[in-house]
Amino acid sequence: MLTRSAPLKLTHYLCVASVASFDHVGHWQAYLEDPPKPYGDVADLLTVETLLVAYYRPLVTALLTAGIDTARSDDNLDVAYLAGADLSVGIPAGIVSTIRVLPAAEPVESDRLQAVGADLVGRVLQLERRTAAGATAGSGAGGDAPAVSTGLDGVQVQLGPSWFPG
Repeated sequence: MLTRSAPLKLTHYLCVASVASFDHVGHWQAYLEDPPKPYGDVADLLTVETLLVAYYRPLVTALLTAGIDTARSDDNLDVAYLAGADLSVGIPAGIVSTIRVLPAAEPVESDRLQAVGADLVGRVLQLERRTAAGATAGSGAGGDAPAVSTGLDGVQVQLGPSWFPG
């Protein structure tokens, strides 16, 4: 039987930045960077709030970079077509407006990150209440229409025609 008398304390941190993609013939490529030393106490930055920002920020950035399609969006969902992936992505408008106050890729002060993350916690809890009240986690249009799926995170993905063999 194993017992532990004191809480486990991390003494080393692993910080790695990575970019991954597929080349023109479909081979996976990755670039990893191990920065010399993390700044501050990294463990203190890993909160629900900061992790939600880290999750939604690149999605919202992709949506805003592609441009919101106002004809397909409504009060609850902002939608954009990502031509390079041949798909449309929809993100709850409240999440987009919350993340939109942050710069697209630059570092953000931890206090501001926590504040925006706290806002996101409230938005995600609203999503959970709607899902529990009867919203579906996935839907399909049937027939020849492209597949549409909405995850529990509120992100909707609609695949374009290149995803379906002719």
